[in-house]
Parts: sequence; C-alpha cells; structure tokens
Amino acid sequence: MAVQSNAFSKASTPNRGRIDWLDGWRTIALLFVIVEHWYLLYHPEQSLYGKAGVFIFFSISGYIVTRLLIREKSRQGTVDFRAFYIRRAARILPPLLMYLGGCLIVLGWDNDLVAKLARAALFTCNIKLGASDCTWIVGHTWSLGFEEQFYLILPFAFASFAAKRTWLLLLPALTLALLPVLFPLHWIGMVGWVQIYMLLGGGALLAWHEERLIPFLERIPWYVALSSLALGIAMTRVPVGIAQKLTLPIVPLTILIGVFALPSASDRARRFLAWKPMATLGLYSYTLYLWQQLVLMDGMFVLWWSQTLALLAALAFSAFSFRFIETPFRDLGRRLSGPRASAQPAT
Repeated sequence: MAVQSNAFSKASTPNRGRIDWLDGWRTIALLFVIVEHWYLLYHPEQSLYGKAGVFIFFSISGYIVTRLLIREKSRQGTVDFRAFYIRRAARILPPLLMYLGGCLIVLGWDNDLVAKLARAALFTCNIKLGASDCTWIVGHTWSLGFEEQFYLILPFAFASFAAKRTWLLLLPALTLALLPVLFPLHWIGMVGWVQIYMLLGGGALLAWHEERLIPFLERIPWYVALSSLALGIAMTRVPVGIAQKLTLPIVPLTILIGVFALPSASDRARRFLAWKPMATLGLYSYTLYLWQQLVLMDGMFVLWWSQTLALLAALAFSAFSFRFIETPFRDLGRRLSGPRASAQPAT
C-alpha cells in the first residue's frame, strides 16, 4: 500500500506507523463522555453528547485495527488471526480486570455486584440477560461489548475480502448480526446498533480503500468537514422514534467524514489533534474511560471539588497504568503472538 499524503503521513510516528492525531480524537471522545457523566450527577433526567464521544471512538477503532491487519498482510503476505486475538486480549483485558477488581475493593463483595462485574468481563453489557443486567458501575462497558464482538467479525470478514471468494468466512458475521433478534439490546437500541456497526465498518472500509478514499477526503473543505462532524454529533440526541430512524444513516456518515476529513483538510486541526497534551491524554483514554465511571457514580463524591480531585487522581493513575501496566502487557502480547507481531505499532 502506498504511503498516504497529508494528515495520514505527516502525523505518523516514525518507525511505528502511529497516527498521532487519532489519539487527539480519543481525547475529545473521552471528554464528551466525562462531561456528560458529570452533568448527569446534577441533572439525572437529561443527557448531553456522551454517545457522540463513544461514536467517535468506534469510528477510529474500526480504522486502526483494520489498518494493522492490512499492514501485517502487506509485510508478511498473510495475517495470523491467533496472534491478532492475543494482541487484542493483551490490550483490552489488563485495564478492564484491574478496574473490575478496583470496584470490588471500593464497593465491597456483593453477589449482585459480582454478577454485574462478570457480565462486564464477558463483554455482554450491551445486551440484556435477565436479572443480571448491567447497572451504572459497569454500564459503560456496553461499548466494549460492541467492540469485542466486532473483533470476532473482523478477521473472518478480512479474510473473506482478501480471498475474494471465501464467502463462507462471513458466516460468523451473519450469525452475530442476529444478536438483536435473540437478545434485547441495552439502552442503545436497534438504531444505535446499526449505527455502531456502520461506524466500525466504515472505519474498516476506509482503511481497506485508503488509496482511493483519502484523496477524496483531502478535497473536502475544512468547514464542510467540521460542519459534518457537528451535524453528526447533534443528531446523536435525536429522540427515539421515527425521526431517529430517518436520521439513522446520517449520524455515522457525518461523523466518519468529520473525524477523517477534518485533519486532512486543515493543518491547524491536525496540529491541534496531534498536539502533545492532546495525543498524550488520548494514550491514557482507555483506562480513564473505565475509572471515570466509578468516580462519577452518584453518591461516590458529593462536592464538585472532590469530584475534580478524584478525576485528577484517576488521570494520574491512568498515566501510571499506561506506563507500567498497559505497555508491558501490550509488549508481552506482541511477543506471545510471534516475531511477526514485533513490528506492529501500538494502538
């Protein structure tokens, strides 16, 4: 695959293939979530744009993971899917299990709580399974549920498209598509489920067809890209009903265009997203996303200043976790997945 121009090459870290401005988007997405959850402490019946933040996460996640698979196939000629799952487990599980253990320590042992933590550990908080439905403390792992289920689809879909003939490899994807029929979805609903897979799949398609799509994105004026993103974010608040169904395809399309076209169209936007504080906070975003849920749980910290201090403590812990827990485990995952994985950039 040819080296891409503009934002897709200018902000890449040498020798690692990392696109720094994607970490900036992680920061913005995380801030959407934190602001909404903080707001809910004082206005529990209202919501802001936390869902939009998670949608931004989904758009870049589909792109990044597919891009890694393409880079591996380009270098090696094949993709080791066993190694793929080892790397994903090493990336996702340590921070999650650490958070679930922290919840047990802070809240104390309770059979109902343990059932909810188990649901989160099994990545099923995006569906309803009887009495053990996930509540606030692990409710935010609904997004991890969708992401991990997408990872079950992606290698098979990737192999199918790469082979151009093995359509049977798409059967696992078709089976997973029946999930909303077999189980009621969590609060995101059927419309949200379709939008999420459009975001994940759209990011994957962008990575697959980068050489054709990136030049198109680079021709979009920055103000059009920004307006597209703003429209998509605004429409995430459309209430459930006929209006939400009518706007279903608009939300993922406008968010995808905004996220990927804006840094290509505007050097200023790209530099801001790749700015070291923005990119660094993006590196810590996964752990901070997990722990902000406990910090902003109703009744955990009552006063605004104690909530602020607790969030700062969570940020400090996220930085510690990234350096001394996540990075070593990610390196271990690359070693366990074989020598070919050693050249894979961190994600």
